[in-house]
Amino acid sequence: MKKKLWLVLAFLLAAICLAGCTSEPDIESNYVQEAYEEGVLDGVDEEGDFVEEAIPHTGGEDWAIYIYMCGTDLESEIGMATANISELMEVTDANPDVNVYMQTGGTYEWQNPFVDPEVMQRFHVDTQNQQLTLLDEGELASMGDESTLVDFLDWATQHNTADKMGVLFWNHGGGPIDGLESDEIFGNALSIGNLRNAFDESNPEGEPFLEFVGFDTCLMANIEVADILSDHARYLIASEEIEPGGGWDYDSWYAYLCENPDATGAELGTVICDSYYQKCEQDGRADMATLSVVDLAVADELIEEFSNVAASMADVSMVDATANAEIIRGVQATERYGGDTASEGYTNLVDVGDMVYNIAEQLPDGGQGFLSAMEQAVVYNVCGPYRAYSTGLSIYYPMILNTEDEDSLQAIYDYVSAFGVDEYGMYICDLWGLPYGDFAPAGETEEDTPIEDPQPPVVGGMEVVISEEATVDEDGMYHMTIDPATLDNVKEVSFSLYADFDNDIFCYLGSDNNLYVDWETGYVEDNFQGMWPTIDNQYVTFDLVQSTAEYIIYSVPILLNGESTNLRVVWEWEDPEDPNNYNGQYVIWGAWDGIDSETGMPSRDIKEIVDGDEVIPILYCFDMNDPDNMFEVEGMPIIVDGGLLLEEYELQPGDYWYNFGVEDLMGGYTYSDFAVITIDEAGDMYIAET
Repeated sequence: MKKKLWLVLAFLLAAICLAGCTSEPDIESNYVQEAYEEGVLDGVDEEGDFVEEAIPHTGGEDWAIYIYMCGTDLESEIGMATANISELMEVTDANPDVNVYMQTGGTYEWQNPFVDPEVMQRFHVDTQNQQLTLLDEGELASMGDESTLVDFLDWATQHNTADKMGVLFWNHGGGPIDGLESDEIFGNALSIGNLRNAFDESNPEGEPFLEFVGFDTCLMANIEVADILSDHARYLIASEEIEPGGGWDYDSWYAYLCENPDATGAELGTVICDSYYQKCEQDGRADMATLSVVDLAVADELIEEFSNVAASMADVSMVDATANAEIIRGVQATERYGGDTASEGYTNLVDVGDMVYNIAEQLPDGGQGFLSAMEQAVVYNVCGPYRAYSTGLSIYYPMILNTEDEDSLQAIYDYVSAFGVDEYGMYICDLWGLPYGDFAPAGETEEDTPIEDPQPPVVGGMEVVISEEATVDEDGMYHMTIDPATLDNVKEVSFSLYADFDNDIFCYLGSDNNLYVDWETGYVEDNFQGMWPTIDNQYVTFDLVQSTAEYIIYSVPILLNGESTNLRVVWEWEDPEDPNNYNGQYVIWGAWDGIDSETGMPSRDIKEIVDGDEVIPILYCFDMNDPDNMFEVEGMPIIVDGGLLLEEYELQPGDYWYNFGVEDLMGGYTYSDFAVITIDEAGDMYIAET
């Protein structure tokens, strides 16, 4: 097969503008003949056609790194794969014994003149001679298929002669449930079951043949992935959190490896982590960045210790309702990654080290065996100031699950069969009332193995009783009491605030957990001060994502330049050590589109709010006469000038409705009666029962 190869790296380097994580590269093309004359092409003839008899693939001497580059929308829309290839080619002082190879596919369009989106291609990245060599091309196949990955791993290993070899996945990542390598053309992705099967098939002996496996993707630093790769690699390099679109800093780690060809995977991983964090700092995206290096040689001990933790969690959940509630509340307080609101979508990923620390009182050894194993396993990790509780590995924990959706249930079954900790699978199934037993083989589809009568529970079916209805006392405090007999069913208590704008139209302003709860008696009291966040004097909907002693993370739905997205906002305490200091400030991290509802993959495009942007707050409203019919109301357009400022102000004069919401352990809600908060023209606040 002969195809045109538009291959020109020397000219591409001058054409790409890397202004930041979300900048769109300015790429020119059609330099094939000139590039050929300059000697930057190999594997093609004088006309730029692929030569089947290209230079053989040998796989290096000291190091060979293989990149599984599924371009998807990251490449077709903003050229991020091209930008990372360009970074590689910036290393002009290369080492001939350190070689990089890549397989390309999975996108409608490559923003460069040398990769063809209509075929699958394999290249040698020869930075020493400033050229790419097209080693192979064939019929287009899905990068999200297990068989494609197996073929890639076989190609890498069968020809490799290097002392050390690494495999790097480039694309989107959605964690253990949604997988990775979402193929834009074929519309599928690799599950973690596919990942396990592919590596097991390519390396049936089970001896680590790779120095590292890396994920330049979101959300793949999971204990589940460490378990899958422990028989195949020495180190795992990945992020717990989403990665901004620019991803790893390829020229930094590749230059280091060329200068230090005897480096281990751990040493290389440390450089990858540090340079990635520095790149995020330069682009203003370091606040929530994470990246970890995990020693897979101790993964078996880590998994064994986690099996003990999971067995204890399962035992407790069966016999001790109070301890089970404490476990779930501990998980609720754990650092979480990815999406965590209705407008963002839900990832259900928590930091596994932080989780075990938070539930230690319910574990026989206080979780010390696992925490010690974690300390040994995670040899290096970086994290931003708003990811201070990152310990290096996350785990799937379904705090939100639609048990009436067969696709969601099948994903759970695939997950349980792919993750090698049966005790945890039993715990998850017990938690949600799912049958544990004959699971679909990992990686098979729902059509292949239909679920047999799953008998899901009713979401929110746990009993929560408000024994003393919400009332206003003589001091003007709104309070209620939850029946102590049902406190074991309660995960969290929060409040919601609504604005009564006009003619029984109520707009939801958001929720927060800033109230007093006595977990022994069930007494709940408001702590509302009559303040609410605003942008340009407009109210915004504030959804709580995570609350810690140092910071609180919120999500705010908006339109940004006409497109729906979410502001990620952080409240920083001025003095987190002082419990009586309520001062602080809001910091806008950026705009994030959340989880794609079709692919399950998180956006990697963290948009900076810049002068000239149009921001429109979105409020969710309903008619009191038809409360189930929610609709969006757009605020007034704000043209950013001098930065976007989010500040807390006293509520404007008018009526506001306030109530308590009690979330049970299964994600259902029981609500109190409303109180009406009235702000008069003088700014005084009055509260009364409805």
